[in-house]
Amino acid sequence: MHKRYTMVKFLSKLFSIIVVLFFGIFIIEGLSPDFSLADTLSHFALTIVVLLIAFGSWKWPKIGGWFFVGLGIIFGFFFAPFIWAGLIIGGIVLLTGILFLLRGFNIVKEK
Repeated sequence: MHKRYTMVKFLSKLFSIIVVLFFGIFIIEGLSPDFSLADTLSHFALTIVVLLIAFGSWKWPKIGGWFFVGLGIIFGFFFAPFIWAGLIIGGIVLLTGILFLLRGFNIVKEK
């Protein structure tokens, strides 16, 4: 395999795992007495959706890449009051989507 293709494949999978783990941390936060059951379930549902997108991206990088790009844009605007948080969270999710799209559209060729 071509070194660039291997690197893009590895990084896209690694970043998708990091994104899932990041959102999974919020499930633990939702178990605090300060949060209701609805908050915990909403954090759980978001993590499950991101997990399904990540697994789908490994199988179908074009489709999953577009989902990650969309999520990156949404999270970038969602954290708009804190521009640095929106750039970090949305940027990593957006970068993950771009890496999957590079793989899916064969921009980085496999030899």
